[in-house]
Amino acid sequence: MSSTEQTIDRFAVAARLRALLFSQNADANPSALAESLGLRESTLRASIDEESPRPWVEVVLAVVRRFGVDPTWILTGVYDQATHRAALEDESNAERLLSRTMLARDRQYRESAVDVVHRSSRSEAK
Repeated sequence: MSSTEQTIDRFAVAARLRALLFSQNADANPSALAESLGLRESTLRASIDEESPRPWVEVVLAVVRRFGVDPTWILTGVYDQATHRAALEDESNAERLLSRTMLARDRQYRESAVDVVHRSSRSEAK
């Protein structure tokens, strides 16, 4: 299984999104942040929720565009120089990377947020 096809830890993705979004202002207003990123507030809130995060592709793409970060790092926590460079050169490269991940499933339908599995939840269920 390639790194872009692995199950993505939605709690870790949400934590990385929160870290970036609130890095300059811990008291930032999610409504204002959503507006500045061109997102619906409910989509942003779902993506960064601490208890039950549902990261949306649109939020990840907006953060990649705004902060110029590696999309692989947001998804996995592991920096990938090749995907970072590709995303910086052409933002459609970031979209292609995300389309190969499990995040892409819900982007097609835009009806619900990402359904990714928190690894520790699976191991606790065993």
